[in-house]
Amino acid sequence: MSSSKEQSAVPLKQGDEAKIHINGRDCTIHEADALALAEHNRNNHEAALAIYDQIVKVFPLSSGGWNNRAAMLDLLDRREEALASVDKALELKPRYEGFHSNRGDLLREMDRYEEALASYDTALELRQDYFEPHYGRAIALHATQRYEEALVSIDKAIALRYDFAGCHNNRGATLIKLERYQEAVISLDEAIIFDPTEAESYNNRGVALQRLRRFDEALESLSMAIILKPRLAEPITVEELYCG
Repeated sequence: MSSSKEQSAVPLKQGDEAKIHINGRDCTIHEADALALAEHNRNNHEAALAIYDQIVKVFPLSSGGWNNRAAMLDLLDRREEALASVDKALELKPRYEGFHSNRGDLLREMDRYEEALASYDTALELRQDYFEPHYGRAIALHATQRYEEALVSIDKAIALRYDFAGCHNNRGATLIKLERYQEAVISLDEAIIFDPTEAESYNNRGVALQRLRRFDEALESLSMAIILKPRLAEPITVEELYCG
């Protein structure tokens, strides 16, 4: 979810002196959150989820606990449960833009694009200078073939995080759809400058160069994409790829 396929973590607040029993010890909510984060950082998402289950059981009014639980469920591809968890966070804190953006990311991952756009729009009503909903909104608009609108959203995301390669890649992919190939190459060159290991950017650059009939450069770019990500070894008419 968000730009990194993960919901924004929210600091947890301790409302009383209750303790959470984890691994044979009594923990405060902050200690439990730190343990969950450590498990997440080790890619032990099931273990992290078990801790967040305990957190929301003991502290059911912790909106951050419900949100972070949703993030773990998302990483485990349990998106319906993740959506229910982030909805619980929103019940507790309905005017927090981060929860609306995270809800949009979940809905987008579930291909429920119109609902995702509504959540992103709510997040942006609450905070206009918020990168994640602009970025997610562009992906949802691209997926629904609303390319001009997608370009507006991705340009807003770029204005907020110019050094994020995914923005430039996605801008290039949208420009390809709009048949603005020279501009696409410029955006994809920017993406490669910021992240020279991103196979999708080389792939998309190859597609744009092919459309410009610059075949030698296209082949070089597509070959680099395949080196970085061998599963991209498809015919040269490979589709442009978006970063989610």
